[in-house]
Amino acid sequence: MPPDEVTPTNGSESTVSYPISALTIVLATPEQVFESHRRTYDGWELGQESIEEHLGRRANIARFLSSFNEPGKHAVWVLVPRDDPRTLDFCCACETHRRTAIAHTKVVSQSRSNDRKNTIDSASLSTPSPPSLSIGVEDVTAYGIGAVFTPKRFRGKGYASHMMRLLHHVLAPPSSLEFPAAEWGTPPVIPPGFGNARISYLYSDVGTSFYASCGPGVEKCGGWVVSSPKIVVWEVSTLEGALDGIQSSKPDVPEGPSVGRRWLDENALRYVLDQDANNFRNDLIRLRQNPQQVEATTTGLALSPPRDAPHDPLGGNAVPPVREQSMGEARTRFALLPNSGNVDFLIRRCLFNLPPRMRGRGLSPESKWGAQLASASSGRGGKDTLDAFVAWVIESHEAPDRVLITRLRCPHSHLLSNLLSAAVEAAIEYGMTHIEVWNLPKDLRDAAVASGLGGVESERNDHLSAVKWYGDHSEDQVEWIMNEKYSWC
Repeated sequence: MPPDEVTPTNGSESTVSYPISALTIVLATPEQVFESHRRTYDGWELGQESIEEHLGRRANIARFLSSFNEPGKHAVWVLVPRDDPRTLDFCCACETHRRTAIAHTKVVSQSRSNDRKNTIDSASLSTPSPPSLSIGVEDVTAYGIGAVFTPKRFRGKGYASHMMRLLHHVLAPPSSLEFPAAEWGTPPVIPPGFGNARISYLYSDVGTSFYASCGPGVEKCGGWVVSSPKIVVWEVSTLEGALDGIQSSKPDVPEGPSVGRRWLDENALRYVLDQDANNFRNDLIRLRQNPQQVEATTTGLALSPPRDAPHDPLGGNAVPPVREQSMGEARTRFALLPNSGNVDFLIRRCLFNLPPRMRGRGLSPESKWGAQLASASSGRGGKDTLDAFVAWVIESHEAPDRVLITRLRCPHSHLLSNLLSAAVEAAIEYGMTHIEVWNLPKDLRDAAVASGLGGVESERNDHLSAVKWYGDHSEDQVEWIMNEKYSWC
């Protein structure tokens, strides 16, 4: 949410101004959390619900997030005077959600002596082998950041930007950042369970420059850099007609078994996303082992098939063809895992946020939250059932007219129509008029245009995904792959 678009609360109007060096960031007390929820009612102009409904909804979300039983997975932070950390008149606040990500790593290994027992190779002593470079995939910790806001009485003083600058120093390892104590005073205390981030990310509603300027030092740079804000939007009625035309003209798979579909409720989707996360890891490992053959896309990482690859019952080869983006060794790449609590959070928040017009539609965790494709002859646990799927959610406050696709895995472009058909059916059932997907790969976009599915591609002017990398590389050397809606927070 925007950092400086919040009207004052009904509480006392503080006129105190604090020097930056007198402020610090702390985890909010329960009373401060409640106050932050109360402030956002006016600040986010939620006039369609009463303040009691708003506070109840936020309390339900907080209780659900605490049910993960992982300290620090969800946290509220407040910027406060260092000498009054429990004040309810805090300057501004934000929230973080801990996620699991994977990233490429490069490990330099020193050469070892000859392993033959009781022998020494004299040549190895005179001409030692150079260190070897091995490349792998590691789990890293990421934090999604949201709900950034400042009361009106505290705006224009630099508090929101200072809170975001301090946030780096409680999320990232202290060894990775230098704290400007001369200008900012004593560093904030890192609570247990924090100080372990390799990545933090957010979705900006205030353009590209504000968060980019909020780096970990006094300079107005080194903050969160916007990455791939593209979307494709379909009008449901138009897309439904195009899909009907494709269905009546020719089958998607001219030879072999027909393509079936099964709906995914919350539990089934969780299982599919667990498998998808495993695919992320395996694909990234293969990517570094076969850098000439592998390319990253937002729908998964695809490996060029060998000539003797077995036939895939869903069409094409068992391993999808190489896609458009070159995977040189110069860039670091990371992906947020889709099963890191995201599906539960997004679905439950959808249910807690349902507007009155949708409360009678029977939406629940057992409703349709996605669809998975399979060959008609394969069983539920068969290999083919995990090849292609789509997941979605509804954000009634953010986009009340559309189904938002959170995760799309479509390794063969001819299967896109099957997946979109499922989304159309869900949209009609839920009374939605549009479908939106983030960062549809070029080959799928081209396939949609070529087959008459259409869709309007544009760049978002809000919810801009932005990333900060805590490591050896700057953000312009780091690429966020699978940058889709599933990581929304």
